[in-house]
Amino acid sequence: MRETAKERARKNPRRYLARWTALHVAVAGAGLVRPPAVVNRHGRQQPTWDAFDEPPARDSSTCIVVPRAPVTAAPHEPPTETPAEDEALGA
Repeated sequence: MRETAKERARKNPRRYLARWTALHVAVAGAGLVRPPAVVNRHGRQQPTWDAFDEPPARDSSTCIVVPRAPVTAAPHEPPTETPAEDEALGA
């Protein structure tokens, strides 16, 4: 019959602890291979809650206004009453 991992750990706690320690030392050592990358390259900071009390300041010189051409509707013909009229009109 196979024994479970808990039973093996209870029989020999030093072996279990040694394996756990070796695994965690290896993981910590792998973390020391290369220095961590710089994440905040541009010095950004988290906004404060005070900034939400005031509306954002807008400068009219930074706004871009794009002129748009007027929209013209396509000519519309009212629908005919019956399909026979459509055929008579050549539709």
